[in-house]
Amino acid sequence: MNNVVKIYLNCYRKLNKSNLEKMMKIVDEDIVFYDPFHSIKGKEKLKALLNKFIEKFGEINFKVLEVMSNNQHYLVKWNLLILYGDKKIKFDGISELTLRKGLIISHIDYWDSGRNFYANLPFIGKIFQLVHS
Repeated sequence: MNNVVKIYLNCYRKLNKSNLEKMMKIVDEDIVFYDPFHSIKGKEKLKALLNKFIEKFGEINFKVLEVMSNNQHYLVKWNLLILYGDKKIKFDGISELTLRKGLIISHIDYWDSGRNFYANLPFIGKIFQLVHS
C-alpha cells in the first residue's frame, strides 16, 4: 500500500484534531470529498467539515477492514463507531480514494444513510427501522 494512503488511513482510524493536522499535509489543495450528506471541494472546506465532525462526536473510531488498489485508486472497506448523545452508532461503508503526485485528490464515501444514521435518531428512526425491517 502506498505510504500516503497508510498515513491517511491511520489518521482516520482515530480521527481527532492532532490527526487531522497530519492528514491535511497529504491532501491536495483542491481535494474533492463526497458522502451521502456532503459535496466539498478544497482542503480548507474538508478540514472545516472534519473539525465539525470531531466536535460533534468526539474521537471518531474507524476500523479499516480491507484495502484494494491499483496504485492510484484505492477502495477501503471500513466500520465506523461514533457516540451520538448517549447512543453508540456503528456502521459499515466503503471509501474510494484517488492519488496524484503523492497527494489524496479525491475521497468518496459510500454508505447507507437511512439504515446507518437516520434509523438511530429519535422519532424519525422508528420510521426508518420499520422501512428497513
